[in-house]
Amino acid sequence: MHDDDTAHTEMNWIDRYERQNIGVDTELSDVSLLQIFRRYNYTDGKFVKRPRARPRVVIVWPGYIPDKSDPAMYENWCRAKLQLHHPYTGDVESLQRVDGEDIGWSAAYANCIATCYASHDDDPLANEEDLDDEGDEEEFEEPEEEEEIPREIRDWHELANRGPRTRLIQVFEIKNAVNSGSFSAWKTRHRS
Repeated sequence: MHDDDTAHTEMNWIDRYERQNIGVDTELSDVSLLQIFRRYNYTDGKFVKRPRARPRVVIVWPGYIPDKSDPAMYENWCRAKLQLHHPYTGDVESLQRVDGEDIGWSAAYANCIATCYASHDDDPLANEEDLDDEGDEEEFEEPEEEEEIPREIRDWHELANRGPRTRLIQVFEIKNAVNSGSFSAWKTRHRS
């Protein structure tokens, strides 16, 4: 028994993905983290493709948004996009290096857009275009004014409500009878 206070936890899929041995399992060298989540199972210590199964729905948490006015949020969003779409092993930080130079997440994502963005699968994170479109909609739209219903149509509606299967008129009659104090007379008159 260990005397330390750390609890034994099982590795999650991201840890397993980062620790995979590409030298042994070469078929996964071009598989991104998003593709692993959607199309693979982890069985007997390795990722195995599910050939006939439908892709899983992937929910990314936290749901970063591409808000350039919040630099920390935008950097995290760029990191998440790169981490989902680009194969890597070991350290995720390797994704922000171009030609051996650490250029930062936003610059690395800009490089990704310029070189390989069209080949990315759809992912659950918001896109920059989605954020731009939200400003176009009015937050509060004025309700449309209701047109006054002409008297003839109101009369036809009232007549239709008096049909044999409508209890609406009876409800109004009961309320009127109760309010006027003649409910017992109404009840005696309308017994079935």
